[in-house]
Amino acid sequence: MEKLLKKLGSIFGDKILDVACGRGEFIGILMQVLKDYEKFVGIDFSDKIVKFAQEHFKDKPVEIIKMDAENMSFADDSFDVVGIQNSLHHMLKLDKVLYEMKRVLKPKGNFLICEMHCEDGQTQAQQNHIKIHHWCAEIDTILNIPHKKTFQREQIKEIAENLGLTNMQSFEYSFPMENPKDEEFIERLVKTITSYVERIKEHKDYEGLKAEGEKLKKSLKTFGYAPAATLFFIGKK
Repeated sequence: MEKLLKKLGSIFGDKILDVACGRGEFIGILMQVLKDYEKFVGIDFSDKIVKFAQEHFKDKPVEIIKMDAENMSFADDSFDVVGIQNSLHHMLKLDKVLYEMKRVLKPKGNFLICEMHCEDGQTQAQQNHIKIHHWCAEIDTILNIPHKKTFQREQIKEIAENLGLTNMQSFEYSFPMENPKDEEFIERLVKTITSYVERIKEHKDYEGLKAEGEKLKKSLKTFGYAPAATLFFIGKK
């Protein structure tokens, strides 16, 4: 983590793009650790999420736009830095999204990829994160929401290497969880599982996924929750 933070602390640029920005977590992190920046632009395809992020960043140098990552309206070479966090597995046409990201990145600009993986050897608390993620992906798929299971380490590495970037550096880390069994946090996750499966109540797989959700709740209460291990790649166009 220290090496990654040091590297990010050397990166700066006038305009920085976050693809599939969600609620803006990645933007928030980069605002704290990058050497300097003038403006962030975040794009996402969800009206609800875009509205939330716009409100969250309303007094900051951040512009949130509803946009399809497969067909960005930005001109070539528009950004000094482009990045994507934990969203590779949400893309129907990942190659197209990565092409667009590289297209709008300036020559010698920095390309950031941050993605959790589901490799073996992680703690029971981290495995709960992975299991919940995969369970949610099954439900989202039923609802026609693009959501694949988490990639293996080598899959993410191959995705990054195929971009043809230079000066590629890779980092692997796990965010520390002070108390994986924090009762209040675990209870929030349990409630989320309960509500999440109700979205497919009329579907034929509802009972099976509901039963699987109950197993996840028990595992959370037994082993807790911690973020899965993450890979971070930085390269230049």
